[in-house]
Amino acid sequence: MQLKSWRDLLKGLIPSKNYWLEVTLKEGILLLFNYTLLLDLGSLFCNFIYFNPFFITTIAVKYLRDLGTEGIHLSSSKKIITDDPLDNQGKGEAFSPTDIVANGLASCILAVLAFKARNLFIDLKGTTAKVKKVMNSNPIRIIEIKVEVYFSNAVESKTKLILERAALKCPFTMSLHPDLKQSVSFHWPV
Repeated sequence: MQLKSWRDLLKGLIPSKNYWLEVTLKEGILLLFNYTLLLDLGSLFCNFIYFNPFFITTIAVKYLRDLGTEGIHLSSSKKIITDDPLDNQGKGEAFSPTDIVANGLASCILAVLAFKARNLFIDLKGTTAKVKKVMNSNPIRIIEIKVEVYFSNAVESKTKLILERAALKCPFTMSLHPDLKQSVSFHWPV
């Protein structure tokens, strides 16, 4: 079987394994080598990627059918399926694209909290978030995302403040349009 294009890998026609090699030069330039081992061919594909100074994850999205898509995170091969909601002529069988935006905000907040907590030697295992998105009908768009964070462990008031401030500065929060209202509340055990 001969490889025709990189698209063949994305389609999953050829069993493969993806690897990344990261090299940082003295000047702060990040070099990333992406190579894919084609398992049934025993050959090697190699792409040289140059980034200075940030790496941007690449995602391939394929339209499936009936307003559904499949996104593939290229560096990990993990997949996510989307489907439009019933009120938008979809099947409502998976997250909608706007659900993923709301989930992204909550996930980023939890990740930043966990990172900051780890630096403070605090365990946040079991901490959860509930998310509600509020849609506008004309034009159709998200106008508000409400995130309620429920902490699993009590901490002193100074630590609460440090964690809450860190959460509100997660990259996702800072990337959303200023017109999209973000309501984040924190609930601590007594």
